[in-house]
Amino acid sequence: MRKKTMKSYKIVLLLCITIGVLLGVSSHILAEEQEEEKRVIGFKFGVGYYASLNDDRFEGASSNFSLIIPIDAGFSGAVYHENGNINGKQDGKTIDADIDISELRVSKDLVNSKSVSASLFLGAGNGEVESIDFHDSSLVGDIGTELIFVKKIGKVTEAMLAVNMLYRYFYMSPVTGVLTEEIDDLGGFVLGLNLSILF
Repeated sequence: MRKKTMKSYKIVLLLCITIGVLLGVSSHILAEEQEEEKRVIGFKFGVGYYASLNDDRFEGASSNFSLIIPIDAGFSGAVYHENGNINGKQDGKTIDADIDISELRVSKDLVNSKSVSASLFLGAGNGEVESIDFHDSSLVGDIGTELIFVKKIGKVTEAMLAVNMLYRYFYMSPVTGVLTEEIDDLGGFVLGLNLSILF
């Protein structure tokens, strides 16, 4: 088994610290909560960077789109779709592959005020990887946190700019003969930036 880079452990630590800080200050920020207009639908557009994959031979980036359905105060569902591209290198061999991910997601607010919001989200669905050498699909699962740092609330719409960090489970059938060692795990950490608009 290949050793994970130190970067992986640093990102794990950062994620734990971020969640801890959000939980620690939530009681103070929740005091600033205000009644807002009930939203019925929303859209989210974003970009992502595959910051530290479990297989450290790979790196890449993605774009994504979500249809958001607010369910209750501080709780929402979403239909999520992601298109990405990864590049792998080992011992002079290279691979370029496209990633296509579709998920259903749920999100729960930890903090929600007029100036800042933070949430935890879970997602599950199907992921496909395709290159000239192979094609495979497998179960995908995401768990992450999102921090909204710019929020504009109007009577009709609500716009938000956010950063997020997630850990992805994405095991696939072992692929051999492409790089020196087999490819079987494209999970890992993903960093993102997105814009949401709710109506």
